[in-house]
Amino acid sequence: MASSDDALTINIKVSGASALDKLNRIISSTSDMKTVMDDVGKLTAQYAAGPVLASKGEAIGKTWAPWSDAYQTWRGKKGFGNQYLILTGKMSKSFAWNATDREVEVGNNTDYWPYLQFGTRKMPARPTVGFSDPLKRGIANKIQSYLQSRINGL
Repeated sequence: MASSDDALTINIKVSGASALDKLNRIISSTSDMKTVMDDVGKLTAQYAAGPVLASKGEAIGKTWAPWSDAYQTWRGKKGFGNQYLILTGKMSKSFAWNATDREVEVGNNTDYWPYLQFGTRKMPARPTVGFSDPLKRGIANKIQSYLQSRINGL
């Protein structure tokens, strides 16, 4: 799963007795946000498997380092071409998430994903899970729609 440094936090400031009363009713009606957290997880996983891989990390502001000359030569001999992180497509199909009523973790189920996400002492990180402005807006829109539906239902 992605590091907590990549956490997205939303803060809400409320004042006034009637606003606080309404907020308390909203909180009561949103005690289980698993459905929207599941939607956020799916959106984030799809973003990782699509735009992030296609842009070589640029979609999350973490452009991947180029391959070493030795690895580039090896790929050429094997006929793998120049597509980063795609030999079999297994990783792009293995993004997953775990949602609870208040949070969601997104990662990848391949054994080698942590090495790509965080790097090793011999290989630079090539992160695939992280936040970008378009993804943050998508997440905020999902949460806002969910909360608005709860507010409208009061």
